[in-house]
Amino acid sequence: MIFNISSSKYVYFYIRIVSGFPEINDYELVENHLLEKKRSCVKLILKRLNNLETLHLIDIMTRIVDDATVNGEIQASSMLEDLVDDYKLHTQNFLEQEFEKIRKLIEIIQNRAEEGKDTISPLINKLLEITRNWDNVAQPIQLSMKSRGLDEPLSSKVANTIRSLSIELTNDYGYVELSQKISEVIKELFAELPEIVEKVEEDIDTLDDLFSQIQESKDKREIEERQFQESLNYSVEIGVLMKDKLSISSKGITWKDKTYPLESITRVSWGATRHSINGIPTGTTYTISFGDDRSTSTIETRRGSVYEEVIDRLWKTAGMVIITKLLKDFKNGQGLTFNNATIWDDGVTLIKSGGWLSSDEKKKFGWSEVQIYSSNGSLVIESIKEKKFVTAIAYQGVYNVHFLEQLIRMKFKDGNARKLSDLLEK
Repeated sequence: MIFNISSSKYVYFYIRIVSGFPEINDYELVENHLLEKKRSCVKLILKRLNNLETLHLIDIMTRIVDDATVNGEIQASSMLEDLVDDYKLHTQNFLEQEFEKIRKLIEIIQNRAEEGKDTISPLINKLLEITRNWDNVAQPIQLSMKSRGLDEPLSSKVANTIRSLSIELTNDYGYVELSQKISEVIKELFAELPEIVEKVEEDIDTLDDLFSQIQESKDKREIEERQFQESLNYSVEIGVLMKDKLSISSKGITWKDKTYPLESITRVSWGATRHSINGIPTGTTYTISFGDDRSTSTIETRRGSVYEEVIDRLWKTAGMVIITKLLKDFKNGQGLTFNNATIWDDGVTLIKSGGWLSSDEKKKFGWSEVQIYSSNGSLVIESIKEKKFVTAIAYQGVYNVHFLEQLIRMKFKDGNARKLSDLLEK
């Protein structure tokens, strides 16, 4: 039997009158009596509940409050509220200790977030498991507070703390799917907190939009990657009588039964030599050389279209790998020798020929002190003011000259780049 003092006293007076008992005019006496009765009932119920196993007690309390408040929509009797308040008093220490575990686990997740989704995903699963257990214990309190038109303070604190993690994982690391997972669980577990639910629903809508954008971008990248891989495919036979097959794909370059994986190619050179007899042009020979750290292969053809197709694919694949390696070497302080010039991150060392009677002279120039141009099949690097400090690096005779030239030209175009390695950040 659940007592409501404000209404029960009138029922009590009415029954006495109908039954013929004398009317009682001391309302305070009756109220005190009913309060004492309520306290006795509460104590009796608590005594019985405390004899139950913990999980059984939590389950019964949750079902009682849920039924009495219609899932928190109507206020329960004062007697039931007293029961819940006593339940809250006895579970408060446990809930606060578990909340501390939640906060510590969140700190671990934050500290390890940079290691990637795969690293923190199991930790997030553990966090949600602890939170679900926490919420099971807090559920009767949340329902009771909701029926009174209030949010349970500690539950709000827990929900907001976990929500902050979700926002951080999205904003700082782009882990949208993990944030979606967290937000959905918060919405489910803290459904009795309208203010929290409203915020989380907005989060979920935002995350859904972000996920759609990411998925569209991912699909686009996959299409572009597939198109790029397909664009690498090329096959041609080279030669007049004895033909050799050249094949290029995303797996590598095959020439004369030798295959070089694209990522293994560390050196490339190419160039064209025009032929003539008595001043009459007789054609052009196109030469392409490439190789890894152990061997090289050379292709010669008279067909300009083949030359262009192969060079285009070398730029797209090995070229980007080689350029990145050159930049990293420069950044690490290495000086790389091309012909008789030494290239540094912040400039170039050139040689002035001493002639017959004097020795050669070396001098380092900053990038602002030199100019480059192409001449007679070579890349020329020359001091702007001291013209005798100059070098010519043959495109066909020295590996990776085309890539070096591209880097220097890019540096000259970028007014903010002081060194070659500054291009790594672009």
